[in-house]
Amino acid sequence: DIVSITSDGNYVYCALGLNGIHRTARGTIVVEHYSDLEATLVGYTLGRLMAARQSAIYNVTASGAAPTALYTHPNPDFTWVGFAEGKGHIFGAGYSGDKSIIYKTAIKPDGTALEVPSAAGQLPDGEVVRSIYGYLGFILIGTDNGVRFSVPDTNGNLEIGALIETNSSVKCFEGQGPFVWFGWTNYSNTKTGLGRVDLRTIVD
Repeated sequence: DIVSITSDGNYVYCALGLNGIHRTARGTIVVEHYSDLEATLVGYTLGRLMAARQSAIYNVTASGAAPTALYTHPNPDFTWVGFAEGKGHIFGAGYSGDKSIIYKTAIKPDGTALEVPSAAGQLPDGEVVRSIYGYLGFILIGTDNGVRFSVPDTNGNLEIGALIETNSSVKCFEGQGPFVWFGWTNYSNTKTGLGRVDLRTIVD
């Protein structure tokens, strides 16, 4: 089963759990085994293919054998939910129990690797992160309670804004023009579909 999917524009990468990461070139139907990493999450940010397995995250830079983990969370229960790109930083979000933390990393000056991740922001206890998305230099965070808009500073630390409440978890985003669309499951007793944030109205 495909458990996560991402694209660099030319290739589509699929995380297949125990079967590693596979990829297919745009416009073709040929799928090839790309990495032995038993990933459950993949994301393409700032020119880097990121992946997660259990409490560890990886930067996959070559095909074949699984790479060494970039960072393994000291809490083995920590679950990564997504990656996002900001102004010079890559963000990874995850949670354990009711505690959610967003981590940041940056490309080293020589461009060869990524820095060891460190905490960039934390949600209030009880609000569980489900997704994260970078768009136009801003970071949007989806939680069990709704959407939060955040702004990274020059060091990659996040100023996390007020909660825009929804009645269900927000698990995905997609930006187009001045809008960011998000998955809004069961927004009424009989309807399910998409929500939309207009970035022009978020001023504080």
